[in-house]
Amino acid sequence: MTEWIRDLDELHGHYGTPMAPALRKVTGHVTPAYGGFITASRFCILSTVGPEGTDGSPRAATLGPMDGGRYAGRRHARRNQRAGL
Repeated sequence: MTEWIRDLDELHGHYGTPMAPALRKVTGHVTPAYGGFITASRFCILSTVGPEGTDGSPRAATLGPMDGGRYAGRRHARRNQRAGL
């Protein structure tokens, strides 16, 4: 049976407190380094969480790497999607 982690205290109790290197990776925007990963990626997984659970859907570029170099500000990336995915 699945046991849900319902809050941050339960999460920390299960996994422990995050280490400093992991916390430094958290940003509210796309950094130049993260933008490089996005630009070089051939696909990504778009994930959502809701009352019924989680869902992940693959998203892929038409040809070659994703067009992650075009950002709508530092919080959004635009890219093409291949038909059928």
